[in-house]
Amino acid sequence: QLRALSIPNMKLKKLMEGISLTEMDGFEEELEEELETEIEELLQKGEIKPTGVKEESDSKQSTDSKEDEIEKNVVKPQVRGVMSNMNLGVENIDLLKLALKMRNSEYNPKRYAGLILRSRHPRSVATIFASGKVNIQTRTTGGAKEAARKVAKLAQKNTGNENVKCSGFKIVNILGSGSVPFRVRLENLASEHHKYASYEPDLFPGLVYRIESPKCVLIVFASGKVVLTGARTEDALMKAFDLIYPVLYKHRRA
Repeated sequence: QLRALSIPNMKLKKLMEGISLTEMDGFEEELEEELETEIEELLQKGEIKPTGVKEESDSKQSTDSKEDEIEKNVVKPQVRGVMSNMNLGVENIDLLKLALKMRNSEYNPKRYAGLILRSRHPRSVATIFASGKVNIQTRTTGGAKEAARKVAKLAQKNTGNENVKCSGFKIVNILGSGSVPFRVRLENLASEHHKYASYEPDLFPGLVYRIESPKCVLIVFASGKVVLTGARTEDALMKAFDLIYPVLYKHRRA
């Protein structure tokens, strides 16, 4: 920052009226002292900055701006699949009889012990076991609850058992994916975070990173793509991604 420094009125008046070379020798020293005093006061007030401060500030602003630009291109995790389970509240369900009455169902006890029921609204796949346990796969958390109620309603209707109901519903796994706008040095990341990360490029191209809280497993690829699994809520999924992002940024490829 540049600023014109004021000179005391008496000195300015003498300069304007003209001053001899002899008088100027002593006057210069006095003027320099006053100018130095005024500069110190201005520095303390923050009205001017010492040499180099502006450059450092500009450099920091440039770095911050670059980081902000990178963060804008980060793709936050999106839910790709939800696994949930529940119980129908009854046991010894006749799955063959149920399969004959329910549309869009498959049952082949020689290949698999459960009855597979597919639905379009919401889009889901439910597996019903004779014990009353039901596993449900959907694309959203809201769809999981809706699908659970629908399965229970259909099972009650087609078994004729009023005791059939949706009980003990819970989401056990949410699958999501996101990405960062830079490539990642997986070897360095695995070396520095060996306690939580495992990387075997000969067996699998992704690095497996386990977060304890919130409980979540992340699979990181060198391209910057991240797959998340094991979370039980969407908030936990987002939190896990926010925790891993600074680690990925630190080990990004230049």
